[in-house]
Amino acid sequence: MLETKKPPTLETERLVLLPWRLEYADDMLLFASNENVITAAEWKLVDNIKKAQKKIQGYLDKKSNEWAIALKENGENKIIGTIGMHRNIFNNYRAIGIQAISSNEDKLMIDFGYLIAEEYWGKGIATEASKKIINYAFIESKCDVMTVWHRVSNHRSKRVIEKCNFKLRGIFPKHSPDAPNSKACYFLMRDDYLNLYNIEELL
Repeated sequence: MLETKKPPTLETERLVLLPWRLEYADDMLLFASNENVITAAEWKLVDNIKKAQKKIQGYLDKKSNEWAIALKENGENKIIGTIGMHRNIFNNYRAIGIQAISSNEDKLMIDFGYLIAEEYWGKGIATEASKKIINYAFIESKCDVMTVWHRVSNHRSKRVIEKCNFKLRGIFPKHSPDAPNSKACYFLMRDDYLNLYNIEELL
């Protein structure tokens, strides 16, 4: 079962992943008010401080596993995006034939997604943050399958997901792979992740 307590602070070489707090609303507004950013991730535009506060309060009320992505810069943490994970409800994955994975109710499937400020695109930030979340999901949350998707037209996200060693499961909807809103759906199994990084089997 995916825990719903306050997520821990996580750290990488360049980043600190901080549990969202209401005082970060101004920081969220800076990147989530950019239409290019929110369109890529299918968010609704966060174009005023009240919307940013409401978004963060929703995370806090639901005890969501959501982190602010902060860049270590001159001894301070500059928030430049967000990343989160939640239990996958299987909708798109059932439609493209992932029943073999999702049919066992004891299996924990975790989906994740992220937003990065446009000026930091192409710098490996999304990949670095994603790899940290993936490790947390498999090692700390002990999930069985990680899932992720991107719009077929979003080639930047495609590169991030491939760098994180996910396997393409299929396109949803199947009958319209060239439609603007079609999604490429990926998965990564726990055993494959452990083998990839030579990690001993989880207890």
